[in-house]
Amino acid sequence: MHVRMFSTQIDKREIFPIVEWHDELSESLKKRVKKIHVDSFLDLYKSYSKEDLALMDDQTKESWLSEMIDEEFNNIEKGKIHLATISVRNEVVGFVTCIVAHFSKNRCKELLREQLKLGGELALAKEQNLSENKFKVSQYEKVKAELAWFKGRISDLKSDVYVSLLAVKPYCYKGEKGHLGFGSQLMQAVEDRYCNANSITLDTRRINESGRKFYQRLGFVEVENFTFSSHNMLKYVGCEKTVDRKGAFL
Repeated sequence: MHVRMFSTQIDKREIFPIVEWHDELSESLKKRVKKIHVDSFLDLYKSYSKEDLALMDDQTKESWLSEMIDEEFNNIEKGKIHLATISVRNEVVGFVTCIVAHFSKNRCKELLREQLKLGGELALAKEQNLSENKFKVSQYEKVKAELAWFKGRISDLKSDVYVSLLAVKPYCYKGEKGHLGFGSQLMQAVEDRYCNANSITLDTRRINESGRKFYQRLGFVEVENFTFSSHNMLKYVGCEKTVDRKGAFL
């Protein structure tokens, strides 16, 4: 486990946030990370409707966020995503997850093999005048859509590291929101851990103005606008922070 300590001033006292990278997930850790994820994004998107967030009719903001972080946990446990938390006085107050680029490339290969396999089975069934298996048709379309998304992103993605999620515990002091720098410290931990990366990329919703300004302050540049095709169009902006040949992030 990689540990990094920071120093932060709060209420005229000095605290020492500690960042840890986790190889394993305990149920206790998952519970704490999930609460931070749900609470922070509910706070961020409290002014936006389900339509603004492109949620399905049977989804609530809470269920959507819970499903999102559960899928993240699944990939962390498979070793496809890396998790770091930041703690103050043994209390987890934020986390970041990131993907090393070659995982995306490997996923593309897996999807391509699956697409060829399913496509061949469906073509054979059609030649033999057999009824198509609805599940296989559904799976084929799902694989095809995911493969198209990956291919489109990887062709533009120049990064070695992709930041998947970043969330910190909402902080309030004397009735006002405060910023303690935990998000910046988590992003610094990502840069430190992946100091040999060519660049770090991420994407955020275009409506997330505060998030976009935060990443710009950290040196990220908005490099593209794109959408995800689903039952609604989700509008995102891609951000990138490159590194010079000496290994220092620009």
